[in-house]
Amino acid sequence: MEEMYNELGENFEILLDKRHTSILVHLAEACCRLKVKQGCFQEHMMQALHCLSPPGDPKLFVSLLLSLQPEENILEDGIESFFVEQDGAQILINMFQFTRPMETAANFLQLAPEEMLILLNDSNGPSVLNAFLSSKYIEQACKASLVPALK
Repeated sequence: MEEMYNELGENFEILLDKRHTSILVHLAEACCRLKVKQGCFQEHMMQALHCLSPPGDPKLFVSLLLSLQPEENILEDGIESFFVEQDGAQILINMFQFTRPMETAANFLQLAPEEMLILLNDSNGPSVLNAFLSSKYIEQACKASLVPALK
C-alpha cells in the first residue's frame, strides 16, 4: 500500500485534471481500511484542490472536495459553481471514517447554508450526513454542532 501511495500521492492534481477520480475514491477507502497514510491523503487532496495554506483557504476544503474543483473555480464562479460529484462525496464519506477526521468535520460544519442545502438535496447527501453522524472518531459535541448548521 505504501509503495502505491507514494507513487500516486504527488499526482492527485493530475488525477483530478484527467477526471480519474475513482482512483482517489479507492485510495481513500484503502487508507481508511488499513488505517495508514490518512493524514498524507488529506494533505495531498488539499494540495490538489489548491486549498492548502498558504496561499489557499483550508476552510474551503470540504466544498472543493465535494465538487472536486480547485479553489480558483469556486472563487471565480461563486456559489453558482457548487455541485456535488459522486466521487467527491465518496471520498468525504471515507475521510469521516479516518482516525483523525476533526479538521474535515470542522470544515463540513462551515459549509455555506446554500452549499449544505445543495448537498442535502443531492442523492449523495444522506450518505454523507450518515457517515458524519455515525463516525466513531468525530466527537459528539461536533456532531451536535450540525443542528444549528442545518437551521
